[in-house]
Amino acid sequence: INGTILNGQRIASRTLLEHADTIQVFDVVMQFYTHAPSKIIPTVPTDDSSGDQSGHEISVADLASCGSTDETNRLSAILKMTRALSGSLEVADILPQMLDGLFQILPQANRGYVLQPDNGDGGLTPTAIKHSATSSDTISPISSTVGRRVMHDGRAFLSSDLDTGDDDSVFDSTPVRSIMCAPLVGPSDTAMGVVHIETSDGTNPFDASDLEILVAVSLLAGQAIEFGKLHDSMVELDKRHRETLLAKDMQLKFLPSQVPEVPGYEFFHRYQAADYVAGDYFDYVPMPDGRIAIIQADVCGKGVSAAIFVAWLSAEVRYCLLAFDEPATMVSELNKLVCEQLTMAGFVTFLLMILDPRT
Repeated sequence: INGTILNGQRIASRTLLEHADTIQVFDVVMQFYTHAPSKIIPTVPTDDSSGDQSGHEISVADLASCGSTDETNRLSAILKMTRALSGSLEVADILPQMLDGLFQILPQANRGYVLQPDNGDGGLTPTAIKHSATSSDTISPISSTVGRRVMHDGRAFLSSDLDTGDDDSVFDSTPVRSIMCAPLVGPSDTAMGVVHIETSDGTNPFDASDLEILVAVSLLAGQAIEFGKLHDSMVELDKRHRETLLAKDMQLKFLPSQVPEVPGYEFFHRYQAADYVAGDYFDYVPMPDGRIAIIQADVCGKGVSAAIFVAWLSAEVRYCLLAFDEPATMVSELNKLVCEQLTMAGFVTFLLMILDPRT
């Protein structure tokens, strides 16, 4: 029922084997050698359910251990690309640079895409596109199908000698003859997307050495992307740190640095935020008639937003103390102002004490 597949083609009769032939019987894959090989490329079973497509899958780990191609010009191009990718920290620049480099290394390539997950719904969206003869941003249906499989399995894919017809092509006059797809993986070993390359050149299809290059370049790009994202995170963290320092400095400016000097009384305070910056507020406010208002308050929440609200609260407290003589009236008016500013979930715990040193 399953038959025997030789070099990606089903055979119907006795066939003479040649050096390095690949034989597949159901899910068992073997390679035949007439003499000891210099290098063995690992293979896995072909998915024959898609028609006459010839499949060849290689894991990223396997390819990484196989070494690079012997072609000097390709090695030179890869080294040049390595320098370019390592010199960029902008994720938006890395992917187009990678596709440009791949088209230099693989001259038969017609179309290249970088597909990445879209909002966690399982779909893949093109984030970089390169066509050799057009500026079209259309992607092949094959790209999404193979990309989802490679993304899920984390294994590179090569298929040559395709005859998909015009219905599966990007352009009606440009059928896809050979495709490669590799996961975009960085140091975290998490697939961030796939790199998909197609060619319509039936005389020069992609082979295992081309796939080896694609995987190597995908690993380089994945590493560069992760480093770029890490750099962006560090820049954002540094920005937030500076904002927090600014908020802390602003908060401390609204807290008293000295205690009142009143004969017969001694004041003492100590303040330390539970978090780096918080919504705590206290103050001593001299009143026109010689009394001293002592305020202690805590704004719901922590962080920069709470510190900013403390700044607003400080100004309103001093306004109300000057505008109203009676503490009850002052707190009632302050409460109205606070309710207008805070959301339903917000509140301020507030304590007002009035000290009359004469009595």
